[in-house]
Amino acid sequence: MNIDSKFENDERFFIMGSDNFKNIENWKDYDKLKKYNFIVLDRENKTETKDISSTVVRNYIKDKKDISEFIPNKVIKFIENNNLYF
Repeated sequence: MNIDSKFENDERFFIMGSDNFKNIENWKDYDKLKKYNFIVLDRENKTETKDISSTVVRNYIKDKKDISEFIPNKVIKFIENNNLYF
């Protein structure tokens, strides 16, 4: 089943860092992202943040490594319950 059809009636979010958001208009096919609500995290402030990317998280999941240091348990459960990234 296609992820778009599985969640077609759900509100969708695209989470990214402010550093990437500044250049989003240069992304290939960025117009396709307009259907998402954006959550932009400030990576340029002085608070402590983890240097992590979605690619790293997906690779951890694929390799069956623990992602709890990056992702809250509630999100991990959602990923598991919806079979995302497996």
